[in-house]
Amino acid sequence: MAEITVFTKDCEKIVLTGPLKNGGEGAIYSVKKNPFICAKIYNKDKITPKLCEKIEAMIKNPPGENLTGHKKSMRSSSISWPLSSLYDSNKKEANFLGFTMPLVDTSLFKEAHRYYDQQDREKEMGGSFSWLYLLTTAFNISYVVSAIHKKGHRIGDMSSTNILVARTAAISIIDCDSFQIEDNQKKKLYYTKVATGDFLPPELMGKNFREEDIDRYYSDLFALGIIIFKFLMNGYHPYQARGEGVMSLPAIEQKIIKGFYSYEGVYADVMPPKNAPPYSIISPELRKLFHRCFVDGHKSKNLRPSASEWAEALREELSGIRHCTINENHWYSGSLKKCPWCTLKETQKSKKDIFPPNPDNKNNQTEIRAIKSSFRPAKIFTPIPFVTQKKVDLRLLQKDIVFFELDIENRGDGVLTGKLSSDRDWIFIQKPDFSTADKTQIQILIDKKKLPHIHTGIKLAGIITVLTNGGKIKVPVTVAAGKAPLLNVLDEKIILKKIKKGQLQKINLDIINKGDGFLSGTISSNRDWIRVIPEKISTASKQTVEILIDTKKAEENIFLFGKLEIFTNGGSLSIPVALTLQD
Repeated sequence: MAEITVFTKDCEKIVLTGPLKNGGEGAIYSVKKNPFICAKIYNKDKITPKLCEKIEAMIKNPPGENLTGHKKSMRSSSISWPLSSLYDSNKKEANFLGFTMPLVDTSLFKEAHRYYDQQDREKEMGGSFSWLYLLTTAFNISYVVSAIHKKGHRIGDMSSTNILVARTAAISIIDCDSFQIEDNQKKKLYYTKVATGDFLPPELMGKNFREEDIDRYYSDLFALGIIIFKFLMNGYHPYQARGEGVMSLPAIEQKIIKGFYSYEGVYADVMPPKNAPPYSIISPELRKLFHRCFVDGHKSKNLRPSASEWAEALREELSGIRHCTINENHWYSGSLKKCPWCTLKETQKSKKDIFPPNPDNKNNQTEIRAIKSSFRPAKIFTPIPFVTQKKVDLRLLQKDIVFFELDIENRGDGVLTGKLSSDRDWIFIQKPDFSTADKTQIQILIDKKKLPHIHTGIKLAGIITVLTNGGKIKVPVTVAAGKAPLLNVLDEKIILKKIKKGQLQKINLDIINKGDGFLSGTISSNRDWIRVIPEKISTASKQTVEILIDTKKAEENIFLFGKLEIFTNGGSLSIPVALTLQD
């Protein structure tokens, strides 16, 4: 990967590597010495003085609530907001290039539709991302949007592609440089020029955002209502509808213009989609807010609920949420007397469960208490297990102590607990039970007494199962007969010319194991002016040792000779060392 050297406004030098991703405006690079941030470098034709001013205004006026700082437990910030602007030099006349921002871990955070869309959700998580998680995600989104609005900013193009969600219900909003930004010092607005049709309110349909400067506050409120509706109503858009009244209006945008919100029974010939959940799963309090957003707000945009109103109402809904006694993945509104998901399963012809049970996941009361007591963005404390080694392939030697370590990480929240087991008696797990909020190592031994004799070319296979409160992972293990360790070096002799008397020389020497198992032994010299660090050798592949030549300790000769002696279980070598000195 290429490296680029850039500078912050404070002349701090930063090395970027990449690109990680290319887009129409520019490319995303990683920051070499900070794994938690990345950089966006714009294409030259996209850079204007106005863009530079906008980014500087964002850096000076970030959303509050510490939503733009990296949080280790979430592996991301809630808003990928510019942290510092970047330039091509540390000189006064430096050219603007882009900015740094928190890095969003896209192995954990996916586009919002992957969670509210039933087919995508079931494919990746079965029923475990329940209505509790969907409700929590809706709360988190409204909370973060409220923090953005409080600083005078607007998202503008709010949709399912720039809101990312993790399995913990944590969220992260990206593409922030396209937002409408308020410079609170200069009292200046930088308008957004992008939009997504099926998230736009009726008053902005057909507008040319490239040519017009339009405040997007009420547009944000309309789009926020749509996103919340999608999360609570199994992915259905509030303006999806069927019936004679919409036969000539196939596009959602056309129905938005007409105001055909079909869930209140106002239009006799306009009905909700056939497979949409019953509107009764939504509490009366939340239905009032949807009415204000899509019915009252269709006539008068200033009647739409604010993001903070949504956050408060959703927090109240979370505090009273109920849990089904039949299916642990069934959570539902406290306004209902019985589980709607069980009723749906029984009444539908397909008997399909929207949130199917998962026997590996047990009810966690910590989740309920955390949500009910939370006044900040709620996080479901769901551990997510990850094992660094996808498979283990070993070469066994007769005299080796055969062991390896599995690195287990918790990429979610809360505490990951679990137990390791194997399907072979020759795979021995010393301490199979573990508990970690971050990561841990488990040592595994191969019991050679229980292994059959292995001939060259034959492999034995087994499976290690990591069963946790966040899911199950299987790690294949194979063992085969290996070759003995074999010592090798790239430099068979060391010759240094015209070295100044009293000068200290440092040379790296690579000790290579060209066989299997561990190469172990020692390396030393026969002269006190030649020192080796370290003197012990232990490597399965390559070990670099440092040779220090201190000519202060050498005798008064122009020519100096010595040697390095290497003794290992894979052979021995003698490496001559020769120097010529000059005054």
